[in-house]
Amino acid sequence: FNKDIDAWGQQPGIALTEGGRVATLDLGSFNPNPKNDGHGDIPADLGDLTEIVELYLGTHNDLVAGIGEGDLTPFELNPFLRSQAGDPVYGSNETRMDYAKKLLHALHPIPENKISEIIMDVTTDKGTPYYVTPAPYATVSHGHLSNNITSLPENIGNLTKVRMLFIANNRIKDLPASFVDLVELTDLEIYNCPYMKVIPDVVAELPELILLNISINQHMEKNNPGVLTNFLEKLFNGNSKEDLQILYCSDNMLGELPASIKNMKKMGLLDMATNKLKIIPAFGSDVAPVQLMFDYNEITTIELDENGIFCDVNDLEALSCTNNKFTEFPNIWTNDASLSINSIDFSSNQMTKVAGGDDFNGMYCNTLNLSFNLFTDVPLEFTRSESRITNLNMSTNHLDSLRGESLMEMYNMEVLDLAGNNLSTVPYGEFDAFVFGEQMPYLKGIDVSRNCYENFPVQFFNGYGINSFFISDQMDEDGNRILTEWPEGIESYLGLRLLKVDGNDFHTIRTMPALLKLFAVNDNPNLSMVVPVDQCNRFMAGSFQFEYDVTQTGITGCPALGVGEDL
Repeated sequence: FNKDIDAWGQQPGIALTEGGRVATLDLGSFNPNPKNDGHGDIPADLGDLTEIVELYLGTHNDLVAGIGEGDLTPFELNPFLRSQAGDPVYGSNETRMDYAKKLLHALHPIPENKISEIIMDVTTDKGTPYYVTPAPYATVSHGHLSNNITSLPENIGNLTKVRMLFIANNRIKDLPASFVDLVELTDLEIYNCPYMKVIPDVVAELPELILLNISINQHMEKNNPGVLTNFLEKLFNGNSKEDLQILYCSDNMLGELPASIKNMKKMGLLDMATNKLKIIPAFGSDVAPVQLMFDYNEITTIELDENGIFCDVNDLEALSCTNNKFTEFPNIWTNDASLSINSIDFSSNQMTKVAGGDDFNGMYCNTLNLSFNLFTDVPLEFTRSESRITNLNMSTNHLDSLRGESLMEMYNMEVLDLAGNNLSTVPYGEFDAFVFGEQMPYLKGIDVSRNCYENFPVQFFNGYGINSFFISDQMDEDGNRILTEWPEGIESYLGLRLLKVDGNDFHTIRTMPALLKLFAVNDNPNLSMVVPVDQCNRFMAGSFQFEYDVTQTGITGCPALGVGEDL
């Protein structure tokens, strides 16, 4: 600050109002050095900057690794950097909730599924994937500190105009009593503060909180079990209970979520991932969340209120409960076409059945992920309840047969993922043949990779619009490749665009659908085939993707491939 006052706002870490007052201040990014006495106290002069709207004492600069296409960049994750660049903190065309949903996706990306391949919508040139599997965004280093700030001044309550306050990755132990005077504070973060023993009660007394992030403070529960549950009880009964919309409370070893969460009438986004919860209490019909994240807990039960309701699902877009201990798929939905949920994920649990049996309510859902469970068949309850599911992932269960009754009248189905099971037959039932085109008229893609088919199940193609079929890696229980015979007449299925048969032991491929965009035959060591001239030309033009191994010398007919006798 040894410059002309007109140049102050040009320094990093400072933004001024039109009147020349400090409006935005970032201290955390500069890693203030402790004084000679070993302390990094922020002086009382901070209380004189009464026009401050945004105060940053550390932000999520640690989330900068492994960015996938479509994810947030480090710039977008750091609200101060956006503010410095003249951009609104939450983006020019998005609400606080819009940004919160993107951040939730960045913090908890969909894990890569090595068994189930991506099924594409090949009716467009873009090839939109149904199952998006971005790379993990970041690895959080618990306890890593990025600055040496140790305390806030007692007069911080003077900053009555501050709306955003970020406290992260530092050595602050407590908050001054005057903190409660921050009457316009809407966005507060107390993230990874290992020297703070509890979340101070003054936080629950703040009157206007809309967003609160208290993630990565697991030392609190570790040293004093129940302390975070007690804080949440105060928060859910506190001054902001009618206003709080977004709560991040992940990585905290939290053992119990208070039932008083039913008081949070505007709760829209809740992140409780990576804790030790065993029960999700009923939110009640007055709470209509948008995004709920409960991954990596020990949950066995979702409770219902006295009216049999978990929550109001009118606004629910996504519920994720992966890597828990559910043994039954919960009956907490509603079979209402106007209340379709975008994503429900209960993968990596221990489920064998659907709760409620014949009394299952049913659901309308775009993507239902039940992979990595213990189901032996597609649950009959979905059909009986007239559920409407667009993308169903039943990969890596214990499916050893398919009853046609389980797939009846699944009219909305577009993608059916059955990879990684023990299937060896096509759907059967009271009919001689299950006609996918009648029961699933919009079905586009099927994945039966890593099953036990000895014969190529062309019966799956009797749908009207199948364009993607994956049947990779068919093996018996001893790991022997068992799919060897190429089906006659497969060239007649002109709608096929993606066909993956890799990892098998086909000896001869005589014909193939003429309009394929992708054909994967790699890892078929004894393969002999002649690539049609048209496909070879399309391969050279870049409109046909042919996946093969250079060791497959039996592939001929296309010198551009550089294999076989053409080499």
